[in-house]
Amino acid sequence: MKKGFWTLLFASVLFSCSSSKKSISDFEQVLGAQNSVDLTNIVDYFENQVLDKNFDSKSLSNNYRSLTRDCFEKGAIELIKNQELDFQQFKKTQVWNEVFSQVDSTWINEDGGLSVRLVYNSKDGVQKNGMRGLPKKYVDNPDSLKIEALQWEYLNHRGTYMKALEKVKDHSPLINEYYNKKFMLGDLDSRLFCEMILNHNPDFSHYLVKRILIIELINKYVS
Repeated sequence: MKKGFWTLLFASVLFSCSSSKKSISDFEQVLGAQNSVDLTNIVDYFENQVLDKNFDSKSLSNNYRSLTRDCFEKGAIELIKNQELDFQQFKKTQVWNEVFSQVDSTWINEDGGLSVRLVYNSKDGVQKNGMRGLPKKYVDNPDSLKIEALQWEYLNHRGTYMKALEKVKDHSPLINEYYNKKFMLGDLDSRLFCEMILNHNPDFSHYLVKRILIIELINKYVS
């Protein structure tokens, strides 16, 4: 009886490890080899600048969990607004364009709100990537805001990052829920996003969990 139990447990662990390796392999295949390396560099930078400096657990996984809990309680803006993060070195990489859309132009529309046009700087050339905007009630200084908005960036729903998540979403209930919500809703409230992460109680050391969490928080920082 005990032998059968341990055999089933061992088989379950092997299946889990195999599934995890396949999801990582599939993700990197769609994202691309160099893009995967550069994305790892972004993750490492965030860990060094945010996790290591603000959370004192010797376990990186526990620091990720604490980060997510703080995000749920405070929201991403409050959590990272005082962090001195500089992503200029990464903005020169193609993976940044695969993850984020840039603002190409801004103007005040006929309703008095701010309109921005997004572009996807793909490896095959610049492509239009939709519009965003702010209602008039948020536009206090139109001329200043038009200039400021040129520095904003938004998650790129057409880039290979989201395509890579689409490829592996069925490997994980968390990734599946995250991808579907992003596809349907676009921007997610940071508290709701972090609550979703915590509800799944994931392994915070997992390759894909770290990337989803960090990219979503960076998105709040640059947009």
